[in-house]
Amino acid sequence: MFVGAGYSGMNHSSDGLAWTLDAAVQFEEVKWVNRSFVAVGGSQVGFSRDGIHWDIAHVDYFSQLRGTAYGNGKYVAVGYYVFDPEESAYGVIATSADGTNWVSSVNSNLPPVTAVAFGNGVFVGLSGSRFLYSDDAVNWTQVETGYDAWFWDIVFADGIFVAVGDRTGLFTSADGRQWTQRNEDRNTVLQAITHGGGKFVAVGGFGGIMVSRDGLKWQRSNRGAVPNLYSSTYLNGMFFCVGGGDGGASGSICKSLDGINWNIQLFTNGAYVGGIAHGNGSYIAAGSGGIVMRSADAATWELGNTGHALDVRQLIHAGGRFVAVAGGSRTGGILTSEDGENWTAPYTDLDNYMQGVTYGNGLYVAVGGNWGVAADAGIVLTSPDGTNWTRRTSGTQGVITGVAYGSGVYVATLYDNSTTGNSILTSPDGIAWTKRSPGSDAHLTGIGFGDGTFVAVGLNGILFTSTDGISWVSRRSGALEDLSGVAYGNGAFIAAGRSGSIVQSIGPSPRFRPEYCRPTADGVMRLIIESPIGKRLRLDGTTDALYWVPLATITNQSTVFELLDRSATNSATQFYRVLRFP
Repeated sequence: MFVGAGYSGMNHSSDGLAWTLDAAVQFEEVKWVNRSFVAVGGSQVGFSRDGIHWDIAHVDYFSQLRGTAYGNGKYVAVGYYVFDPEESAYGVIATSADGTNWVSSVNSNLPPVTAVAFGNGVFVGLSGSRFLYSDDAVNWTQVETGYDAWFWDIVFADGIFVAVGDRTGLFTSADGRQWTQRNEDRNTVLQAITHGGGKFVAVGGFGGIMVSRDGLKWQRSNRGAVPNLYSSTYLNGMFFCVGGGDGGASGSICKSLDGINWNIQLFTNGAYVGGIAHGNGSYIAAGSGGIVMRSADAATWELGNTGHALDVRQLIHAGGRFVAVAGGSRTGGILTSEDGENWTAPYTDLDNYMQGVTYGNGLYVAVGGNWGVAADAGIVLTSPDGTNWTRRTSGTQGVITGVAYGSGVYVATLYDNSTTGNSILTSPDGIAWTKRSPGSDAHLTGIGFGDGTFVAVGLNGILFTSTDGISWVSRRSGALEDLSGVAYGNGAFIAAGRSGSIVQSIGPSPRFRPEYCRPTADGVMRLIIESPIGKRLRLDGTTDALYWVPLATITNQSTVFELLDRSATNSATQFYRVLRFP
């Protein structure tokens, strides 16, 4: 059982893919302690034995709880107390013997406490650059580190405490009193840590992951630190997401066959990668400052330059040529090339950034706008050949951030600071455009098309889908970071964005045909399942609906098929579920 806590509430999942909302209460953290789930956030504590049914207790209406632990026969929640915004916050400690009845204590001599763990008979808390320790969760002693830092999270496992934070990396202690710094990289930003499978794993900014078996010696995960991702595409049977760090310190190309397992290449040439395309037997990637890279296999890259100091934001290969749109340093433009080596700039604009480009029905359509002046009109350009471009009237203000073509219509996304909610534009010909609303005010930053569906994404992980560009449905992406690039391939959509965030659609779920599911004469359970062909599926079983056991994993070769549970003869009651994996 997986349990997640956040601003949308408490969610549970049996597989980490499909989630169910159980309680619409905002929480900051959830932990599995003393065979119970305990969640904290705001002035509330949630307690559950199964991760589905929750008891919610209010500790104090002026408290902000941030962390929880269990030890010495008591549950402990920590945080801070703010009664008057003009005064400093005090530390707050709440305790409970059973997880449902809580007693809180505000200590004016205790600083705000943001995380807590228990081990070796002692509670250890975090407060900015300080550690706190207590044997009884009542009387606390502060330990100054002397570092200009902020600690975010702490865990106890294998006999040691491990604390992580920014500008400090990692600290360890056996007793909460004496601490040793294990990573001296001042640029490391780690925000959460856990332990499982014999390893400590710490994660942080830009997708950084560090791993240790003993908490003493650490190494970065092979996944590496993933910067912001700007655009996504599907080329030659692979997904690609490209981007770079804030300020373009390093570029990245991420590629995946299934959208789940990613190979990540980082480039330290001082440029981000804005777009990638494939044509004439070569992969071409382009980015900031006119940088362009060529590869035959998307693994080994040859560095080059377009000859134009423009920052590419998207790149496509269509109509027999590469077309890139660029925007940076208040200079926008369009670049074209037939071979990926020799580039021309048929259009430049000193006042507008170009953001997206598509090709459909024999027409290139490029979009953009002026980020510096919200009242300026959104930019739409069209071209029949990639060389001669004509500016069209968009009829809207703001920056047009992306455009896609599908089902005979061009659809564009708009980042509009007004409250009209009209953040979608549609056009049958790329020339005349009509404002549309996805149904709510939304700052949209990208769009893609596939399998008869448009997918639009934006700030804070918002995501909408539409089959015609006119009627839209809001979807839960599962992302909190801003999303900007959408691609479709291999039967799935992916969307990528800030801090290396990548989300993937699952598609239609498999289902049982209950009218045909029944035991055979010898007690074997016959299960009839319906699912799109060629999907990777897993059948699970349980006798109590809490602990699930995998029974079979297959890739179905027909829409309706049969699975047999021969273990059903061993139990009087059995529940089943079938799960799809991307």
